[in-house]
Amino acid sequence: MAGELELFSFLPTIFQTPVVYTAIVVIILVIIIYALIKKRNLSISIFGRKIVNVEGALMNGSKKDKDTKLLNNYGKPKHLGCDHVNDFILVISETTNVVSEISEIKFKGCISEQISRSDQHVSRIKALLQSSYRDKLIKLNDPTTDTIGSYKFFQALTGIIITDIKDQIIRPSFLMNHLADRSNELEYLEYINKQYLSIKSLNKEITSDMYLGDYALSQEEVLAIYDDDDIEKEIKNIVKDIYYDAKDIAIKKKNKIEELQKGLKEFVKKIVGING
Repeated sequence: MAGELELFSFLPTIFQTPVVYTAIVVIILVIIIYALIKKRNLSISIFGRKIVNVEGALMNGSKKDKDTKLLNNYGKPKHLGCDHVNDFILVISETTNVVSEISEIKFKGCISEQISRSDQHVSRIKALLQSSYRDKLIKLNDPTTDTIGSYKFFQALTGIIITDIKDQIIRPSFLMNHLADRSNELEYLEYINKQYLSIKSLNKEITSDMYLGDYALSQEEVLAIYDDDDIEKEIKNIVKDIYYDAKDIAIKKKNKIEELQKGLKEFVKKIVGING
């Protein structure tokens, strides 16, 4: 994804899921409400990072005063008359809504849009390979050769290749590499080139494993397609399109998440004066 959820960036990547986020938010809010009801100062830090800071007034009265208050309140609803209950109902509701929206953006919206866009580009690779194979068949100009059967098999083979490119290379890269954080252009171009080389290697591996039999073109002729200068140049451009589009989408989603985080902080501060 696309952008990290800043509030929980201390978590290991494997735990950065909507369920974990929601559970942490609920636990923190319960602790905050308890602290404010009891008029206690509260500071929560995890792995050295301050998550929330609540400034309340400590009760400095004598033990006798506290005991008297407990006796006076005995039998009454626990939070009767608490000035903070309504405020924190608002905070819990707004926080839940924002966390849900951020989770939707990060774990579904961003990746879904990236995959949808990349599928359009990957289909260009399929068309390019099939067109190159077809051109080679035409050049054979041998009516005794079963070119139709060979071409149909290659169509099926490229279908397998494209599926594996999506599942083994492109989609995992969207999930694991945080494209929005790759700000160095030269490093990003190098990363894209590595992705291209992985795709080329996968093309050759599948062809070597599956293109076996008495077809119009030999396996060596098909493997040569992937090394053709024009084919290489075109596929490299397609791979660039895939990863520049994916990065643009990730940045837009990250900016949206940051806007939601900022709005939530301002809302909480306005309601209860808590600085996250």
